[in-house]
Amino acid sequence: MLSPEQIQARASDTTLIRHLKKTQAIYDNALMIHDIAREHGSLAQLIADWPTQDIIGLWALLKKRGTRLGGNTGPYFLRGIGKDTFLLTDDVQGYFKAHKLVDAGFTSQTALKQVQAVFNQWQQQSGRCLADISRILACSVGDNRI
Repeated sequence: MLSPEQIQARASDTTLIRHLKKTQAIYDNALMIHDIAREHGSLAQLIADWPTQDIIGLWALLKKRGTRLGGNTGPYFLRGIGKDTFLLTDDVQGYFKAHKLVDAGFTSQTALKQVQAVFNQWQQQSGRCLADISRILACSVGDNRI
């Protein structure tokens, strides 16, 4: 319910973010949450009901409907609120590249589907959550290797 002037004032406030597009994203994402709540009862319910076997579909929804929720921002948000998800950090991407588990760049739908399929297989085999598998991968390559 902020006016454009109030949003601009917050973008200049040194105790806050001080980045107009990021401040505007708060407003835009509040509208997105409101719209999804009208459609599905609540954003929390939509997220809770979303199958982890298609977590990239939830990422795509957040990116499409939200503002500044692409890349790892959406997945970090989901993990922060307790939704099981993997992250495509540089280390995880490095593992997938080193083991030739993807055929395309990580921003393509082809690669994302391949990554999802591999995570689904590992989850089924190990019984671990996506977040655990993601963390294990991140500690298996590069400077993070344990």
